[in-house]
Amino acid sequence: MRKKERLLWRYGLLAVVALGLSLWGGMVLLDRSTEVPVEGLVPGLTDALAQEIPREAPLFRFTPVALPFRHFEGKRTHRLPEDMGSGVLLEDLDGDGRIDMLFANQGPLGAPPPPPALFRNKGDFLFERVEGALPLLQEWGSPPPTTTRTATSTSTSPATAAIASCAMRGDSASWT
Repeated sequence: MRKKERLLWRYGLLAVVALGLSLWGGMVLLDRSTEVPVEGLVPGLTDALAQEIPREAPLFRFTPVALPFRHFEGKRTHRLPEDMGSGVLLEDLDGDGRIDMLFANQGPLGAPPPPPALFRNKGDFLFERVEGALPLLQEWGSPPPTTTRTATSTSTSPATAAIASCAMRGDSASWT
């Protein structure tokens, strides 16, 4: 070996040994933590974990709930517009402070689009379907409507939210 190679090996080995000693020393110092054995319960920690649940406490009850909405599940042809799938918008659409739901749906190319479903939150996790057409919701690529109507809303939501909001309120003044 040449002199340069021996020096590189020597300094490399020295660096590895120094790194190993540093790591070992750090572990020894960290291992010297002061642990105080605790007898009994620690207020606010183990005493809360040791509590017994009273027999009269109500049990968790699960109530299965379903919304009357059928998602498109037909055969796909792996074209981009079909593979985009459906979606859901969760927002307070009628301004009552509760989150409402708008389910978008889609079908196979060339078939009439299934209608979207709009559900108003009545509180206590109860939803009612808002019946009626949502005039501006269209399938991607469908021809434009014969009458041009746009929704106006003070919401900063997507256009779909503004349309759904107008449909839920039944506010004809919101349509221009």
